[in-house]
Amino acid sequence: MVIPPVLHGNDIKRFRLTFHGEESFEKYLRNVQCGGLILVNEEEIEPLVVDRFAQLVPGATYTTSLPYYKEALSSVLGEARHLQQSREDEFGKALTLCAQRAEPDQGYVLREDLRMQLTSDRKIAEHAVVVLGKDKAYVGSHKTHAKGAKPVKEIAQRCKELAKLPNKLPAIVMPAFMVEHPEPDAELRIQKACKDLKVVRFHRIGHAIKLMNGTGAVGRLQRF
Repeated sequence: MVIPPVLHGNDIKRFRLTFHGEESFEKYLRNVQCGGLILVNEEEIEPLVVDRFAQLVPGATYTTSLPYYKEALSSVLGEARHLQQSREDEFGKALTLCAQRAEPDQGYVLREDLRMQLTSDRKIAEHAVVVLGKDKAYVGSHKTHAKGAKPVKEIAQRCKELAKLPNKLPAIVMPAFMVEHPEPDAELRIQKACKDLKVVRFHRIGHAIKLMNGTGAVGRLQRF
């Protein structure tokens, strides 16, 4: 029996595993990226980390050696955050370039310092992208996955709020949206919401980010 360490919450799950030899045990340790297992209720000050099949006690309950597990999990989470930030940066650059080409007189610039904005209930919300012009701005929402049109509706509503709240944004705040992996049955709903709510949408083609639909000056760039 193996119990993974509980890093968040109190929901403890137990998994019954059978190892048929040294090879299958080593493969398990590689998959969970840990240095070994620790016998549950081990009372020694320095509990033994079991890293060999021959050391296992049949029918005993073990947990993953926590230091190794936390280190591996921390590394995975760090890489995921880095990837998300990189995707948001790419989205921001694509939106900025598109807006600059559509309305060069606006002097659009990507403003990382304006991503944090107050909400109508006085809380702080972080936005993936803020592109600022002379009297217009774009605020973008980036999602890795989307099961429906909810995130499109949220960014459209958020831009309406931002246009009315006291901040460094101009009176005209336009929404933009990008999702990396929309659910197949959600695509039509996302498209319709973007069209109805006048949300500029981008999507990824290979390593490039392209305008998928747009309104106003930005929308006219689709013909290029």
